[in-house]
Amino acid sequence: MATQYEVNISITAGADFHQSFFLANPDFTATDLTGCQVFGAIAKHSNSMNALQEGNKTTNAVLFTSSLPDPQSGHYAIALDALETDKLEEGKYVYSVVIQFPDDRLVEATSGLVFVSKAFGLVRNLETDE
Repeated sequence: MATQYEVNISITAGADFHQSFFLANPDFTATDLTGCQVFGAIAKHSNSMNALQEGNKTTNAVLFTSSLPDPQSGHYAIALDALETDKLEEGKYVYSVVIQFPDDRLVEATSGLVFVSKAFGLVRNLETDE
């Protein structure tokens, strides 16, 4: 079984974000992720709900774009483009990355805190958002 670990990450709102991870077995060999799917999300806290939603409440989280650049070496990655990070307010969040194995086992591979700060080096045109 793969080892789950906690890693705190930083995201600059308004800039592209990408983070790579490598999953290892308890004996430190690479976990083969061939045929797996990776899911990840960021939220203010783990039970964060959208209070504005009528009826059924939905989780108030932003989903990461995930990939398996080299599944045989246990390499997986999460990303958000600048348009998605720009929607995040400055502050502290939590995130979780879950891997679904071909036998339908779900394993939380990585989790931790996210520290979001605003990028101020890029000045946008407020009228066109460009």
